[in-house]
Amino acid sequence: MKKTVFVLLGMVLILSMALAACGNNNTESSVTPTPAAESTKAAETSKEPEPSKEPEPSKEPEETVKSIKLTLRHTMTKDSDKKALARLTSAIQDAEAAQPGLKIEAEGMEEQVHRFQRLRAEMSAGNPPDIFVNFGGTDTKDFSSTGNLLELTPLLAELGLNDKFVSLGEFTVDGKIYGLPMAGYAEGFFYNKTIFADNGLKVPTTWDELLAVCEALKAKNIIPIAMGGKDPWVINMIANSLWVHSAVDGADAITGTVAGTHKWTDADLTEGFKKLDTIAKKGYFPKGTLALAYDEHKNKFVNLEAAMSFDGTWSGGFYSGADTSKIGAENVGFFALPNFGTKGDNQINASYTAGFSFSSKLDADQQVGLKAFIKAFYSEKYQSLANQEEGWLPSMTYPITGAQPFVYEVQVAMKGQTAFPAFDSIVQQKVREAIETGVQEILGGKSTAEKVVAKIQKAQDAANSETK
Repeated sequence: MKKTVFVLLGMVLILSMALAACGNNNTESSVTPTPAAESTKAAETSKEPEPSKEPEPSKEPEETVKSIKLTLRHTMTKDSDKKALARLTSAIQDAEAAQPGLKIEAEGMEEQVHRFQRLRAEMSAGNPPDIFVNFGGTDTKDFSSTGNLLELTPLLAELGLNDKFVSLGEFTVDGKIYGLPMAGYAEGFFYNKTIFADNGLKVPTTWDELLAVCEALKAKNIIPIAMGGKDPWVINMIANSLWVHSAVDGADAITGTVAGTHKWTDADLTEGFKKLDTIAKKGYFPKGTLALAYDEHKNKFVNLEAAMSFDGTWSGGFYSGADTSKIGAENVGFFALPNFGTKGDNQINASYTAGFSFSSKLDADQQVGLKAFIKAFYSEKYQSLANQEEGWLPSMTYPITGAQPFVYEVQVAMKGQTAFPAFDSIVQQKVREAIETGVQEILGGKSTAEKVVAKIQKAQDAANSETK
């Protein structure tokens, strides 16, 4: 697999003031007929009537508008997805208004069910939805090999969008584009500035300082780090960064496990799992964390029960919203995982993934409808709204105004960092499943880091042998 680590040049937001549009009002002047004009008019009325003209042939009835139907599947099913779903619904309405006869039937499905069960079965059967959420990386590679993904390179050129996206790396296979990201993201620690200030705490810059902050918070009966361990992918957000920061090769270690040049059982990667175990055993996550879903994880933070939440920037709007959070937008801060003194230092999990892909089975009329959807959804209007409402990092190069306060802190945290993609966009499905089981076992105290990485490496060996 090609190396997908890239420098964070494209992640800098363009924040500019919009120009107010001005319009000119033209007023019509009335003209008073002159006497000469009146005499001319009288002369014209005295002329003999002209012979009647032949009636014009009746016009042919207008051609009936073609009916164009498209199916769309999204994963915006949680309470915290309401704003994103409203934007998608509005964009669909815009597309339908722009293209006569177009009807887009949208359905929502829980993310893990869609990604790892239904969509994979549909790809095998050759009948995916017309428009669907794709999480990039290995998903794009796997699905493109089935022949069911529409190749978008000529379509983007036709729409004038081929140079509008910051990065299409997660959706590109062998130089061909198979999807479009909705937004960019970065993962790190959101923190409550008020709680930090009230307890005399500063943003940690090392692993030891992070542990000290957690210990001080725990002593005050404040949950240091929110965590919803019921959904293993939530655990893996912080776990992924712990592995990379612990590895002697940084993010290259993850791609190395697939290439066979690195093993999960190597001491450096094992250290990342040990650090996760340390956080869990010291009680820095909520009690009963394995019973908490992702929404409950986020609620611990917005309801002032937890001082920090390791999460993606897609949650920033929820954490800052006056209608969703008790924290206050000005009190939501963000910092990257502190450095460990390894080659993994100054690396942050960030990319442009989670977007829409399209079925290659679309006929000519449906592709007309698809173009209307792309023009509506991937527009300055909705890129700006996503950033203003929820702090989503724009996936396109449109200027953005009105960014939420935490977005500027994300920018500061990302300066000087190199981005790496999420591990599940690199490793095979069997490996991902082994990791998900392993991190839950660690948080539940049912296994050790050494035993977990041994099982993961066994799954990695099997997956690598299948792909040779």
